[in-house]
Amino acid sequence: FRVLQLPGAEFGAFRWGYTVDPPLPGLTTRPIVTRDLLPLGSPAAMDVLYALDDRVQSGVVEPASVTAVARLLGSDVIWLSNDTAFDRFATARPEPLAHLLTDARSGLGAVTDVGVAVVNRPVRASLDAEALARSEVGEARPPVQLVDVPNPVPILRAAAQTIHVAGSGDGIVDAAAAGRLDHVSAIRYVASIPADRVAEELATTSGVIVTDTDRARAHHWRSSQDVWGFTEDAGPDGGILGQVSGDRRLPVFPDTAADHQTIAQQLGGARARASSYGPPFSYRPEVRPWRAVDGETSSAWLVADRGDPTGAVLRVETDEPVDHVVLVQPHDRTVGRWITGIDVVVDGSAPRFVPLDETSRTVEGQRVDFDIPGAVIDLVIRSTAQITPGWEHLDAVGFAEVRTGLPATAETVVIRSPALTDTPSTVPLELIMTRWRVNPYDAVRADPEPYVDRSFTLGSARTWHVDMTVRVARRATDATLATLWGWEGAVADRRLTGDIRSGGWAAFDGDPSTSWRTPFADAVGSRVTTPLAPLAATAVDLDTLTIVQPVDGRHRVITELDIVVDGGAPRRVTVPPPGADGVSVVDLAGALSNPSAREMALVVRATDTSTTVDSVTALAVPLPVGITEIIHPRLPPRLLPPTFTTPCRHDLVSLNDLPIPVQVRGSISDAVAGVPLEVTSCGGEPLMVTAGEHRVRSAAGAVTGLDIDRLVWADTAVARPAAPRPDVEVLSAGRTERRVRVGACPDGCWLIHGEGFNRGWSAHGPAGDLGDPHLVDGGFNGWWLEPADTPRDVVLRWTPQRIVDWGLLVSALAMAS
Repeated sequence: FRVLQLPGAEFGAFRWGYTVDPPLPGLTTRPIVTRDLLPLGSPAAMDVLYALDDRVQSGVVEPASVTAVARLLGSDVIWLSNDTAFDRFATARPEPLAHLLTDARSGLGAVTDVGVAVVNRPVRASLDAEALARSEVGEARPPVQLVDVPNPVPILRAAAQTIHVAGSGDGIVDAAAAGRLDHVSAIRYVASIPADRVAEELATTSGVIVTDTDRARAHHWRSSQDVWGFTEDAGPDGGILGQVSGDRRLPVFPDTAADHQTIAQQLGGARARASSYGPPFSYRPEVRPWRAVDGETSSAWLVADRGDPTGAVLRVETDEPVDHVVLVQPHDRTVGRWITGIDVVVDGSAPRFVPLDETSRTVEGQRVDFDIPGAVIDLVIRSTAQITPGWEHLDAVGFAEVRTGLPATAETVVIRSPALTDTPSTVPLELIMTRWRVNPYDAVRADPEPYVDRSFTLGSARTWHVDMTVRVARRATDATLATLWGWEGAVADRRLTGDIRSGGWAAFDGDPSTSWRTPFADAVGSRVTTPLAPLAATAVDLDTLTIVQPVDGRHRVITELDIVVDGGAPRRVTVPPPGADGVSVVDLAGALSNPSAREMALVVRATDTSTTVDSVTALAVPLPVGITEIIHPRLPPRLLPPTFTTPCRHDLVSLNDLPIPVQVRGSISDAVAGVPLEVTSCGGEPLMVTAGEHRVRSAAGAVTGLDIDRLVWADTAVARPAAPRPDVEVLSAGRTERRVRVGACPDGCWLIHGEGFNRGWSAHGPAGDLGDPHLVDGGFNGWWLEPADTPRDVVLRWTPQRIVDWGLLVSALAMAS
């Protein structure tokens, strides 16, 4: 068995020292598998490992996927490195992962603590939304925790049945998270099978799982964060005008036609491409070119964050010639830089310089007319203006919308695999669609896919049941969540990124452990609105309002507020400095004495100047504001409901524009923790999905308050069989040779050598050479053994060693002479 080390780290950076290279492989005699700066194994095996660790780095990993991938990697224990200097190379915080995997509900095994528990303190004191929102951040933990993997699978193993997966390592991780992988079947990638044998293998498999992975997209190795580019289209350039910076994709399926890959398709009157997007040294697919023509001003194509945008090109191609465009720059965010001038090139004509004025920074936008209509419009950035000089203010620039007068453009992700068309109706077929998301606490990132939009083509009709993974949208506004829960209490117009506990309701719940918190750098102007209780006859002291603020050095202190009653004129009040208990008593001057008043809003107008340090840029960032409690006779404490149940919702998911009604229920504590909610079909009947083209769409969580994170379409007409693994006894294990005894395989079985897929290994059984190895279990060598009712011995050899040995002998003879 191996040890699987998590989280991955680019270098050996720990609180106790810096070893440059990770030290664990040199400190143990056991095999180790861990993420390094670059892949150190076969492309396919590394693809699976990195797919798992990418989710760890992004803060969206699910315990079920950790368990399944650990088994595929031949691991019986997970080494949690709680002592990493995560801030040095911006890798994942160790505490959230340790909290997730050591929890009794994770499904993993016993936990062994190694060392004395200490707090993992960054060298540079820094706060962010995750550190404030998650209580486990900053908890003392042992430097190392070992977590047992239940039902581990050895490196050398056998499997009597096969599951075929259309996708990549991401597909295996997604299928595992959805609970669709067992621990007894061998996994075969459909894309690794020669085209003339696909139909044959799919006809004899135990089941087929088609995923929306193996996407055509860039991948870089410059860090562990933001490593994947956007899903490209089928064109020769994929949607980028030129070379993608830092792109080094792993050749997992080098012999497979590109038409197996999942691609994106822009559907509408205009399509967008660009020369670049996002920061210079990382990928931000959420600001891809399509965002400039999607009809939403809340999203945008952005380029050159902390870089020079001069010369960057956004190309808009239309179905019919247009005589103008309306340009809208991002206007709903705090920025330090704007585009002030562009070159406009229409159908390859001479560039025409167009200055951009303040109207381009409004939702209405700035109109630019063309002398001659055209269908290919290049917008080339030529000049920008900064609010404050200095590189720290070099915010990304771009366009929230380029309106052409044509309908807005939708983007659908097209799942392409022969498994969709060639799998017989007698073989179970499952289709898994997973929304691409990021850590909800990451204020810098947005979800690359705010909703699911997938297209696919079936070769035969299927009777499918739909399983949905639904979570409360932790970035939805307080007002959206209040509608979802039926909450009629306090709401804020903004809160700490990704943290539901920090909503406006926390300032009126009577709980000193919760606070309404604003985002970082966005406190002034924040508003919390609450209904007022009727004026009680016994009420006294209506002219003062008690505000309790956190005085922990992790929040700014409010010094001035506006009080707005029933939407009237704001009344500016001074907030006295809080005492050691955080209490300030504010003079209302009768603002709440009117018995007919029904609603009050508090607006933050001034604070102190407390800051923290950004962990990436080392720049000063204003701290958020927090209000633990607001106390007044007309503001009795109110608690959020412990649970909620929606009516049948017809607006969450549709197939070919026909709604799939479901009911969602869950607890607020699950919502806070990001735990999937209970989903019940309102119809109760399986779906009859015909052969042909289909499109699945879900609603955005920002609109409904519910994120549809995964859809699993599973056959109800046929069932996947199950068979135990044949026994494998290791008779001998040298560096270049393995001898194993495989138990009886009445129906045939796979012998799997889980040390990375490499055709340098050969296998010989009683009947002779077993032929070239096949790619099995996501990244390893597999040989098919014909049916046998008795055990048989197989010898595995590393054949290139003979060449190496001859080379060493020749070198030795040459040196001796």
